Amino acid sequence: MENNSTWHTQFSKGILELTILVILKKRPMYGYEITQSIRQDGVLHVGNGSIYPILRRLVEQEWISAYEEEHAGRTRKYYQLTKDGQTQLTARLTYTKELMHMLTRLDEEGADDAVSDN
Repeated sequence: MENNSTWHTQFSKGILELTILVILKKRPMYGYEITQSIRQDGVLHVGNGSIYPILRRLVEQEWISAYEEEHAGRTRKYYQLTKDGQTQLTARLTYTKELMHMLTRLDEEGADDAVSDN
């Protein structure tokens, strides 16, 4: 779903942080690898370099940590989830699931209601 509305943009920015935490739960990754993982499903659209401010903020909050490793003559910065990050991830996923449950319930309750064009 592609939508250029302000709401869609703001919602996507908010969910991007959670998405990064979920991705890093699997294993440590470097920035480009994280971006590719996000792009894989085609749902969230992220530009090259757009995740780095979020990664810096997550490191400052100590939800992820960073370390450098040499690969093919280049230094890559890898990011990994911390214990505090796992705690935050669990809490945010629980909240997100509760929101989705509520929205689904409300949508299903309203499915039989006529939509007014007024």
